[in-house]
Order: sequence, then structure tokens, then C-alpha cells
Amino acid sequence: MVGDSAITTTHLTGTLPSGARVPDYVRFGAQKVKQIPDKPIGVSFWGMGRIGSIPTDIWIDDFFSHNVHTGDSLDDICNTLATQVNDAFGGSGQNDVGGFHIGSVLNLANQEPFPVLYHIHRGHPGQPPGRFALYKDYPYDQDGLSIDQYRRNLELGTIYSLRNGYHSAFAEVQERIFESIYALVARHDIQIPYPPSLQSQEKFHRLLVGLMCDLFAMSNRLASVARPISSLSIAINGTVTFSSALSNVSYV
Repeated sequence: MVGDSAITTTHLTGTLPSGARVPDYVRFGAQKVKQIPDKPIGVSFWGMGRIGSIPTDIWIDDFFSHNVHTGDSLDDICNTLATQVNDAFGGSGQNDVGGFHIGSVLNLANQEPFPVLYHIHRGHPGQPPGRFALYKDYPYDQDGLSIDQYRRNLELGTIYSLRNGYHSAFAEVQERIFESIYALVARHDIQIPYPPSLQSQEKFHRLLVGLMCDLFAMSNRLASVARPISSLSIAINGTVTFSSALSNVSYV
């Protein structure tokens, strides 16, 4: 799980002393990827720099401290998060279209552990925004995909992923990088990332997000995607490795 650290602020009311509109501006260093304390669960957010009047990165720390308990299951935490955000949005009249990613490793009775990747959001593209709800994307929401087949696919190297925020622009760059990597393997036997490990994948995706940050910094657009980067990985045994945006880990 990898994220940038820029939060764009738009003032809907109020003006500068001259009477001019307050321009959009960006706060850097927001931690958009977080670990739930003492649990093998990562949470990231996109599309909403605040929840009510509170910056989202601060709001979610408070949520972890007061709404996550030792015996809570992953579903319990996700559904409580959706309820709390719905209440905050309803109370403040907020209408941002954003959401959360949740990644974890599940240990179910009589099964080998397996990774899961969920969304909490307000509806799919093309739908009018509704209430925040839990979508259990991988593996449960994939038609015809059993847990055993999902696990086998992962063991064979299949990658399941979610991307949000500036995902359409990001996809343009990402797909071309993947094409270049496939060509390097086929023509020159250069394998990227290497060695094939969770840590290498984390570094590689930090590179991809960092490239988008650098491209935006050199573009004609507001730098609403920016370094430093935070990232998190969870091994199949539940071990979490976390690099905070605030720990000055800006590059691969």
C-alpha cells in the first residue's frame, strides 16, 4: 500500500483582504497510508482531505484510538469506519467523493492465511454518490473466484491491485512502465523488481508513485500529488513494515 502526502484545500466561502477568492493550496506531509495499531491492517484514503472540519489524516488517527478494539474483526472495523464517516459527512453537509482502501491478512479457521484488499466508498463510477459502504473487492467480490483459486493465482504471480485518486493519469504512466519492463525481460533478461519479494514490490510501487509526484511537480497542474511518500506491506504471517511520510523516507 503506497500513497503520496498532498492534501488540496479548497475554500468554498471567504475571500482574501483584497476581495479575491482564496486559491486552492496544497498541504504536504499528510500521512495517507496508516497501520491500525497492533493489527496487521493497513488503511489509506483518497479524495477527501477532511472529514467534517478535521483533516482526514488526523481524523483517522482519532478513529483508531477510540473505535478499534482488541477483539474487533476486520469487518467490524470496516463497517464501523463507514458508519462514522457517514455520520460526519451528514453532520457537516460534506459531499466529497473519496474513500478508503483496507489491506490485511485473514486467518480463518481451518484455512491457510490469505491477503485481502477492500474498499470503503460511496458507489461505483457513473452512480450518484450514496452512503459509504464496505466492498470486499479481493477476493470475495470476484465472481466465481474461490479462496483456493485466489490463493493459487497469487502463488503463480498474479497481482491484484486497486488505485484511486488521480488513477486515470496514473494508469497511463503505469501501463507504459509495465510495457517497458516486459520488454526488458524479453529482450535483455533484466528483471524488475528483483529479487521477487514483498520488499521489492513495495520499493517498486514507491518508485511509481514518486514518479507521478515528480511529473506533477513539473506540470501545469497544481501539485496535488506530491512527496514525501508513505508505504506499508503486510507479510503472510502478519508482520507489518511501515514507512511514514513523516519519517523523511521520500525516495526508494
